[in-house]
Amino acid sequence: MQDSFEVCCDKILESHAISLFCEEHRDYNLKYLVMEYVKVRFHLESKRLRKLLVLPSKTKVQTNFKIAKNS
Repeated sequence: MQDSFEVCCDKILESHAISLFCEEHRDYNLKYLVMEYVKVRFHLESKRLRKLLVLPSKTKVQTNFKIAKNS
C-alpha cells in the first residue's frame, strides 16, 4: 500500500492538478488526502475481489442445500 501511495503522490505532482489547499498547507495536507484515497480504493477492490471469489462457492452451497432439502 505504501508503494501505491508514493506512486499517487508522484502522479499528482506531475499532473499540476487544481490546487486543493493553499501553498502554505499543501505539503502537509496532500499526503493525508492521497493516503485516504488509496485506503478507500484498496478497500473497494478487496471487497469486489472477495465477492468474485466467494460467489462460485456460495452458489454451489446454495445448490447443494436446495438438492438436500428436496430429497
